[in-house]
Amino acid sequence: MIIDTKGRINIQNFGLEITPEFTLDDLRSNSHFADFRFGGRNDGYERYSILNALIENLPFFVFLIFSENKISRIHLSYTELIPKQSHENVEEYKAQVDLTKEKHDEWLFKEHGTLSPTYSWGSINSYLDTRFTYTANIVVIYTQPKMNILRRILNKS
Repeated sequence: MIIDTKGRINIQNFGLEITPEFTLDDLRSNSHFADFRFGGRNDGYERYSILNALIENLPFFVFLIFSENKISRIHLSYTELIPKQSHENVEEYKAQVDLTKEKHDEWLFKEHGTLSPTYSWGSINSYLDTRFTYTANIVVIYTQPKMNILRRILNKS
């Protein structure tokens, strides 16, 4: 399974098992941490990306988002079908992204029996982002304890 029913994702080639309890410290202590790209820090979130991640022996781009040192969200994108984006052939690129979205939907339905499974630890969705770039992602959202959410709301006011 790419994402099991307990919210675990095993990135084989980096020896990384992400769980709902995964922290930024866990990521930093990984022996491959230098290979992960820092994606920025703002609005209380810290982001990292992992290129060429293998999950179930399949290639993925992984984008990790942390809040208050704890994993908040993960975006996974199956990369085998996606050519390097070319401005010369945008329609072909979009068609490949659409195929990737279909593959994500197929996996979710096969592994979880639905396209939007919800569990006690969070939820999983297949998403097509057309706002900034045309990309397909499997988005894993880990539910944060209510006190952390309340604290964030109070700090913004």
